Amino acid sequence: MNLRWALTTCLVILIILNTGCEKEELKNDMLVYGHAGTSLYPERWIYPANTKESVLYALDVLDADGVELDVQMTRDSVLVLYHDEYLDANSKLSGCISNYNLNELNDLNLYQTRFELMTLEDGLSVIFERNRNVILDLKPYNYCDSANVDYGIFNRSLNRILLPYNHLQKTKIVVNALNISLMNSLTDSSIVRSFETQNEELAIQYFQTGSIDEVCFDASFFNDEIRNQFEINQIPFSLFGVKTQSEIKRGIEFAPKRIITDNISYTRKFVY
Repeated sequence: MNLRWALTTCLVILIILNTGCEKEELKNDMLVYGHAGTSLYPERWIYPANTKESVLYALDVLDADGVELDVQMTRDSVLVLYHDEYLDANSKLSGCISNYNLNELNDLNLYQTRFELMTLEDGLSVIFERNRNVILDLKPYNYCDSANVDYGIFNRSLNRILLPYNHLQKTKIVVNALNISLMNSLTDSSIVRSFETQNEELAIQYFQTGSIDEVCFDASFFNDEIRNQFEINQIPFSLFGVKTQSEIKRGIEFAPKRIITDNISYTRKFVY
């Protein structure tokens, strides 16, 4: 009886240790991405969101594995880095990015600072000069016109920017969107397609049909049940929406492939 108890106890301990090792290994493989550079939020950023200075600081000073950047298209089909639906609160212009040509967006007084709007082309150049990674959060909806931009034009604009890069470099690019129709319109097969959703069943459906390669999920809605479903279906996932120390610790415990953080330094302490 004592021998059986001892053997059972040893087996339980081995399972716990093995699970812990697996989780630790997953943490070590996790990539840390700065949200819109150093952060999306003014109270947390070092430089304004999606600016060249913010990207440089995230990569060169904070040593992030990559950055997440927000991509919108101008009226003359140039892809630029900007998060919000409207320009009004963050610049001297009003309306939407998609209603302006690029040359009209010069000298924006962006966030009431000297920092300028950056094109995606320039952003990728900065990132690949450092051999880092990027998540492109594609935002095709024009809130001023209550309509999506033309997906075909968006795809061609993206392909033109990606032309100088080889297959290996393109595999470091994750394109993420809430819009599955936009994802399906992208024709470059080297880039990683990520679907942003809070609906795990829909994510599993799109993954199983080959429409997407990964899922991007808001960490505040994520839980062990969803993680188990993704694990069963072998779906890689990223988590975003981690700002506070407790949110970061909780997000890391799920061992996502990528974590998009508004506090790069603190996140790196727990991953490396």
